[in-house]
Amino acid sequence: MEDEELRRAEHWDWDSAEWHAGEPDHETVVGVAFTAQEFQQVAAAAEAQGLSTSTYLRRLALGQTVHAAS
Repeated sequence: MEDEELRRAEHWDWDSAEWHAGEPDHETVVGVAFTAQEFQQVAAAAEAQGLSTSTYLRRLALGQTVHAAS
């Protein structure tokens, strides 16, 4: 299959999905769907705090402060 086809969920084998633990010294990337408006709001909030969008979301998810270090 071409990469484009593999990105489409209807081509995924949901019945044979496998769970893999992340490596202790590696990051696991998680995709989160936002509408364009939602993403603009999140990105603006992150920028207002001097953080990248991913750092902002990570801190929010983990219940950590979302303010940039002074």
